[in-house]
Amino acid sequence: MAKKKAAAGAKKQPNPPRTSIPDTTRDLVLLRCKRQCCMCCCLRGIREPAEGQIAHLDRDRTNADIDNLVFLCLPCHTLYDTKGNHVQGDTPGEVRHYRHQLYRVLQFDHVEWTITIRADRTHYDKVKQAVDDAHATLRNSCIDVTVRESPVV
Repeated sequence: MAKKKAAAGAKKQPNPPRTSIPDTTRDLVLLRCKRQCCMCCCLRGIREPAEGQIAHLDRDRTNADIDNLVFLCLPCHTLYDTKGNHVQGDTPGEVRHYRHQLYRVLQFDHVEWTITIRADRTHYDKVKQAVDDAHATLRNSCIDVTVRESPVV
């Protein structure tokens, strides 16, 4: 009985502030799924765009990593975020699996490469031009091509 009173009197910790999902990440999530809910598609066979939201698989509102995000219709997002005592909710692994299945159905299986180029500053202009040319070529055949330049510290 004392535990129940202590739990009832405990203050709920506030949620951490939501980190804004970068526009390019949000757009990529929506493009990959074509605004189709992976849960509706894989569990109910519904293959049409829906009104929805982007959910965080790990339920950490500060983690806006693309692999942590999934588009869910409003009812599925509500169910995913609801914690109940008597009902087994959707698990992150389950939703991640259905997201992967939806991407396969939509033929959005993809491969990701990371290329690191370190060049002496004296060759910067020549290397920069080669990188820009490669970036332009890849943009013509890929949905998502990102180039980041950063100084080596």
